[in-house]
Amino acid sequence: MLRILSGFGLITGATYPLRALATFRRNPRLWKYIAIPILVNLVVAIALYSGLLFFGFNIVENLTLDVSRWLDNVIANLPAWLSFLAYSTVVLA
Repeated sequence: MLRILSGFGLITGATYPLRALATFRRNPRLWKYIAIPILVNLVVAIALYSGLLFFGFNIVENLTLDVSRWLDNVIANLPAWLSFLAYSTVVLA
């Protein structure tokens, strides 16, 4: 059964992270080659995600304010016989 499953690489592929850890345990000198790229990736990821989150929240806030102003303007310019739409927008919002 193991031979059949390993032919597809399912079990073999699942053991690769463990094999990598075993290699680092046998050769501690390799840690310096893996630690620095991991730290650089963490710093870049934190900076990128926080920056995108900040600007994304600002864009969404500005968009909601613009839509709210536009709806207020549309409601203010409605004819008297369409005044029920003002209540429906409140319910939908």
